[in-house]
Amino acid sequence: MADKNIGNFLLELGAEELPAGQISNISNHIKTELLKALDSAEISYKEVKQSSTPRRLFWSINDLSLEVEDKEVEIKGPPEKIAKAEDGSFTQAALGFAKKNNLEESALEFKDGYLYAKQTIKGQSAESVLETALPVILSNTPGVRFMRWADGEVKFARPMQWILALIVSAKGKKVLNFNVEGLKAGSISYGHRFLGPEAFEVTSYDQYYSQLEKQGVFLDQEARKKKIIEESKKLAASVKGEVIFSDDLLDEVILITENPSPILCEFDTAFLKVPDCVLQTVMINHQRYLPIQINGKLSQYFIAVSNNPLPAARENIKSGNEKVIVPRFKDAEFFVEEDMKKTLKQRTLELSRLNSIKGTMEAKVKRLEKITAKLVADLKPSYNDKNPAKLKEDKLDADTVKEATLLCKADLGTNLVFEFTELQGEIGGIYAEKEGYSKAVVTAISEHYKPRFAGDEPAKTIAGKLIAIADKLDNIVTSFALGKIPSGSADPFALRRQANGLLETVLHGHMILNLEDLVTYVVKIQEEEFGSGEMITKMKGRGEKRQEIQVPELEWDSCANKVIEFLEQRLEFVFSISHKDANIVKAILAKPHPFQELNKRHMMYHTVLDLKQEKNFADFVAAVTRISNIAKTETPVLSPDSINDKLFEGNYEKELLELVKPLDVNGSQNSSYEPILSSKDILKTVEPINKFFDNVLVNAEDEEIKKNRKALVAYADTVFKEIGDFSLL
Repeated sequence: MADKNIGNFLLELGAEELPAGQISNISNHIKTELLKALDSAEISYKEVKQSSTPRRLFWSINDLSLEVEDKEVEIKGPPEKIAKAEDGSFTQAALGFAKKNNLEESALEFKDGYLYAKQTIKGQSAESVLETALPVILSNTPGVRFMRWADGEVKFARPMQWILALIVSAKGKKVLNFNVEGLKAGSISYGHRFLGPEAFEVTSYDQYYSQLEKQGVFLDQEARKKKIIEESKKLAASVKGEVIFSDDLLDEVILITENPSPILCEFDTAFLKVPDCVLQTVMINHQRYLPIQINGKLSQYFIAVSNNPLPAARENIKSGNEKVIVPRFKDAEFFVEEDMKKTLKQRTLELSRLNSIKGTMEAKVKRLEKITAKLVADLKPSYNDKNPAKLKEDKLDADTVKEATLLCKADLGTNLVFEFTELQGEIGGIYAEKEGYSKAVVTAISEHYKPRFAGDEPAKTIAGKLIAIADKLDNIVTSFALGKIPSGSADPFALRRQANGLLETVLHGHMILNLEDLVTYVVKIQEEEFGSGEMITKMKGRGEKRQEIQVPELEWDSCANKVIEFLEQRLEFVFSISHKDANIVKAILAKPHPFQELNKRHMMYHTVLDLKQEKNFADFVAAVTRISNIAKTETPVLSPDSINDKLFEGNYEKELLELVKPLDVNGSQNSSYEPILSSKDILKTVEPINKFFDNVLVNAEDEEIKKNRKALVAYADTVFKEIGDFSLL
């Protein structure tokens, strides 16, 4: 480093093994606060790196300015008429301004009608800023279930063991002078707990990184991930299998190891009769193992990732992991045997003992039966083989949907679902298959909770989709009626996620539905079932006027409108997940009541996307803008029947109408699975629009002709707004 005013800052916080789920949040918080401190002191820097292992959090800041020069700033004070007395002296307002900013009267001057002062702000050194900020940042890091240790008051995820904090520059190495809970910052770090636990002196980033490797620590998280994947694949290949990787599990395993060492393990093949999803849940979610499949089927092999690569420990680790998984599998095996003593139909009789958000699960299933029956009736006219999301063998069969609906919640009373709640639905599908139900019913039961989380795929079969829509909408309506509406970050019933899943199912399923009508229907059947509920106590008013009042438990009058508004708020987000042009999404959703014609809005996105690629798109937007500027004060015209072509003078009006009318696909587009309009046909209107406005006087002297021309413009505006709001593009 040639510049003596530039240095690199290294910070490492050593601790007892940190919980994997908290490492990223803690590391990001400390980084954010650290940079805030530097930014507020106007200390410049370039590259910022961060890495984490279970025993250490590390940050480095390159090209850090070590000293900031003093700078002179001009401060604006009160107006001259307030700050200056009649005799020319300073008023109390001026003197107060000087006192507030630690200024001498001699530094004050009047300029441009205001009081000003020049002030020198002394530059701070990076060293002093960091020494002041770091104890505060490290002592006040927020987190869940933090702990104290020894006799101190500082809370952290786990007890701190060491702090490395130094600045390396052309001047040499400078250790920062601060401490946290009596733990003094130094220039010492430590290697892997088993492979190289000795302390070592740190002199630079490169030396720190290489020394950690020598002492068994892979600091880089991507390097640890690569090691896990490559070694796991080799182990799986040795038994002619493939590893079932989970991104979430990999991210977790990376954060619980400093030197990951995959180990091939095996369990008794007798456990393979337990459903695959149960075995995988135990291995992945409970034990952090990587399952192995052979020829597409789950095998008895799995991989445990150890943090101890020493050959002497390998057999003990392998044996221990093979033993610890057996009790979990035996429990699952026992649960399956017990569950199979009752059929799913028998279990539906027990749903009256299980509570839903309001009422019982038995009552909820009866509502789902009504909702899915309506969905079948609504979809019947449009659902056919042209639907791009329809599976070849899938049929919209009312009996199949009804049978799957009546059984979809039956597994909630099983032992397996009680133990593995995340497998609800999947367990029901497995038991339905064992009982000999049709593939359509089995699949619908299995997938009706989908999508379960962000990034999950919606249900694929039509029966699964309809039950998923009904289930999620029923939950949303009940919650809104009870007043349990998401607010800010509070969403205890995950209604946003359920709304997203509902809308993804409809959109990706290309389902031609009127969701406003469906919401109204669900509100109606719930109101008929629940009524106003019990009287409950709520607080009303503020201060001295605050009092308890008795109100009905459920509120139905505005429920439908609130649910529709809530779903509309989620719609733009859901559209944007798979439709990347945010401006087009806004444009096609700008028209009110998108849920009355959601398929049409979906198709119009693709229409506008193609249109936007055309080189003369800007000319088209300019032409449409001319129309909307005239039409915005006019009453909308929805049909060309309001236009009298006998009142046309010349060809300009006639040509515009003839080219706009074919773009009026209002009804037909909502029932089509493909965009009807082409960019070519839409762009044909550019020249006629411009010729019309260049050659035709809309506000003609003849009242009838003027009215007719305004109707033509208003109709054209309506047609284009059916495509999208081009003012947003």
